[in-house]
Amino acid sequence: MQAVAPEPSARRATSLSVATADAALVERIRAGDTAAFEQLFEAYYGLLCNFALPYVESPDAAEDLVQEVLLWLWEERARIDVRGALRSYLYVAVRNRALNYLRSHRAARRWAAGAEHDLPLAGVGQGPPSAERVLRRSEVTGALQVALAQLPERRRMAFVLAWQHGLTNAETATIMGISVKGVEAALAKALDSLREALTPIR
Repeated sequence: MQAVAPEPSARRATSLSVATADAALVERIRAGDTAAFEQLFEAYYGLLCNFALPYVESPDAAEDLVQEVLLWLWEERARIDVRGALRSYLYVAVRNRALNYLRSHRAARRWAAGAEHDLPLAGVGQGPPSAERVLRRSEVTGALQVALAQLPERRRMAFVLAWQHGLTNAETATIMGISVKGVEAALAKALDSLREALTPIR
């Protein structure tokens, strides 16, 4: 059965409730509430590590980078100015720190080449799979990773943020520093390229 997309009004209501909850969480953190910071840490730590991994190509480096960002957030809590979605703010902070890491470690060329071997894939399968399903999933996953690595950086990042991290086009645009129209165009081109790459194994 095909999933039915929520009505725009429902999506707006959800976005507003999330924004309200995020604003309250930020205010609690600004006031020095350690429980609020722990709540933020638990909610975003894993997502941010997964986001940082393709940049730094090392799980340990990704975790260190995210921990540095969250520690900075706590230490500077009285001065932080979160405008817009909290998760966009966090993704931008991690992206900026990752780019600084790349520059300091002379790894920008490897990133531009698209070495993206350990990128986790979200929402693949449920329950104990059969041997045939495991082989099929492995084939599709491998082909998708190869196809993703071959995409231009803008298209790859738009796809990862929107499809694997579940961000809205507006949030993706904020993180990437481009317009929403630019995100939409990058996603459309990325999907076309991925469909073409995966057609032979369907």
